[in-house]
Amino acid sequence: MKLEIGSIVTRNSYKRDLLFRIVGFSEDRTIAELAGEELRLWADAPVDDLFVVDDKHMSEHRQVEKEKEESSFKLFRQDYYLLRQKR
Repeated sequence: MKLEIGSIVTRNSYKRDLLFRIVGFSEDRTIAELAGEELRLWADAPVDDLFVVDDKHMSEHRQVEKEKEESSFKLFRQDYYLLRQKR
């Protein structure tokens, strides 16, 4: 896929950990300006470090993030329960 403003991408150098939307390019189009899709984050990256996310990768990424979130909530509830028992 072609890199253009509005494309959803990840950075290969960071093991494709976060989703970004391209919001602009440098004048020579070698650096892309990125805005975080899921986090309030602003970054830039070389164009050759970016991977355009298709629908399949997007759904896989969202599923993994959902599992992490559910696991975190489970741990919060467990901590709350344990703290109440100590009283």
